[in-house]
Amino acid sequence: MKNTGIRYSSAERAPTVLPEMAQLLPPLTGEQLAALEADLLANGCYAPVIVNEDMVIIDGHNRQKLCQQHGIPYDMTVFSFADLLEAKRWALDTQKARRN
Repeated sequence: MKNTGIRYSSAERAPTVLPEMAQLLPPLTGEQLAALEADLLANGCYAPVIVNEDMVIIDGHNRQKLCQQHGIPYDMTVFSFADLLEAKRWALDTQKARRN
């Protein structure tokens, strides 16, 4: 895994949602989703959505969906992974630090 340093805005490119990546983690609770939505509405999307070189969302599915719903611009950072399995492992490891 490597951060390529490439960034796109949601105005420049549209990411792809791959169901096996979107469903990799347990869904947010209603309370967690509401808190994320409130934060995005109040502060904008300050954390980039992580995509691979094919523009598939690896991390940030909930942020991207809420931003899309509310017309909130967001940035995407491109990470390079050896394959989808490596991307899944990275996403799971990353989320361990965010969710219990």
